[in-house]
Amino acid sequence: MGYTRLLGTGIKKTFTFFLDRFILFFPIYYTKLDEISIKRYFSVMEGSLKNLYKFDFINYIPAKFLEIMMDMLFQMDHLNTEIIEKESQIAILRSIAARTKSKEIVFQADCLAMELEKKKQTYKNDKGTNLNSFINYIERTFNREGTIDPNKYSASRAFSLFHAAVEENKRLEQLYKKK
Repeated sequence: MGYTRLLGTGIKKTFTFFLDRFILFFPIYYTKLDEISIKRYFSVMEGSLKNLYKFDFINYIPAKFLEIMMDMLFQMDHLNTEIIEKESQIAILRSIAARTKSKEIVFQADCLAMELEKKKQTYKNDKGTNLNSFINYIERTFNREGTIDPNKYSASRAFSLFHAAVEENKRLEQLYKKK
């Protein structure tokens, strides 16, 4: 019984190794914001990594996809790194607390974690990470209702339009304040 389980585990590891190499060798997945549609990008950022594939019939997710998702995040021009910095500070504090068994450091890490949760909540509320609200914001700003197709617009183009819309709204707000 033990040998069959060991043999089955070895075959599974070998199969996943070759499947990972096959997937990474052939360009059947998106790696850049210029390639992926805005609809797929939002679903990837929500955790559905299978949307990185160019074809919908593949369900296997290699470990490399997490790296690609992070690369896509860092390809954005206006990335808010404050949350990432806080998470790394918490990890460092928890590591120190585990080694020293200091309750003060654990308390500091917990306080930072609570502060981070509040920031994440306000960041979600401010950014409006919902795909529909993202597209509506762009379309309302430029008075072009229904013109952005989330399946056809690339993520990089949609984000450049979003940032242009933010700048346009700031400009209009300043004009109204002067009047």
